[in-house]
Amino acid sequence: MTMAVGGHTEQHEEKYDRLVVAVSNFELQENIAGQLSSILELKAGEIRWIPRGATHATTNVGTSPATFITFEFD
Repeated sequence: MTMAVGGHTEQHEEKYDRLVVAVSNFELQENIAGQLSSILELKAGEIRWIPRGATHATTNVGTSPATFITFEFD
């Protein structure tokens, strides 16, 4: 997936466990339901686990497109 600068996902619930692998360096703002927003900064090659059931929206607040691969686990 590639997310343009300023691009975002609408708030949604993760139905699967996900492993996100950064292909590029990026900075995303995570808005998780019921929590303060946070910045997720990953460098190419780093990973992040997102558990199923998380309700969140994501915005690319960096200065370049965010490119990453997402693996979903049932």
